[in-house]
Amino acid sequence: IDPSRIEVVHSGISHSAVKADKNLAENFKKSKGLPKRFILFLGKLEPRKNITGIIKAFNNLKTNPENRDLGLVIAGAKGWRYGDIMKEVEKSYHKDQIIFTGQINDKEKFLYYSAADVFVYPSLFEGFGFPPLEAMCCGTPVISSRNSSIPEVLEDSAILIDPYDVMEIEMWITKLLENKDLGSALIKKGLKQSSKFSWHDTAIRTLNVLTKI
Repeated sequence: IDPSRIEVVHSGISHSAVKADKNLAENFKKSKGLPKRFILFLGKLEPRKNITGIIKAFNNLKTNPENRDLGLVIAGAKGWRYGDIMKEVEKSYHKDQIIFTGQINDKEKFLYYSAADVFVYPSLFEGFGFPPLEAMCCGTPVISSRNSSIPEVLEDSAILIDPYDVMEIEMWITKLLENKDLGSALIKKGLKQSSKFSWHDTAIRTLNVLTKI
């Protein structure tokens, strides 16, 4: 197809995706019994999301005594072959610090993002990738994959890793937990990058294409 006939129109994200007030986020953590510090994943529980990779990285992180208070929160509905994820949890010496929330509503979703220390999304393949952008809107530093659509959507506003490399996932989580300056820089970039995506712009650009035709 002639490239001049191709128009790329990105998806948008909800205007409700904003960082919660600090006190509100803290109260939410207490009401849900969440750890004081935690890593967050949010998405459908299925093999493509590489949740087992996050659990393996979490197990490695927990060998450091400084991470004894660190938890892992996995939010989202069960998908196909979610049993493989549960098998990985059962093997963990730290399964009591791995929390599954099940499916959550939009209001709670943005509170989870806001309360998390790091959002980790090492997906093996994405068509777009909404959760990393939503996390950025909520002022949370993001680690995601350098594959499929993700680099195009996130650009340099996230740490992009090889999702098959558990050691790399672990390394960057550690750096973000320990280096507040790095986290602050990513948050600033993330807020700027996520502001580029809105359903209003998606609608206008789609209308422009249709009008041109």
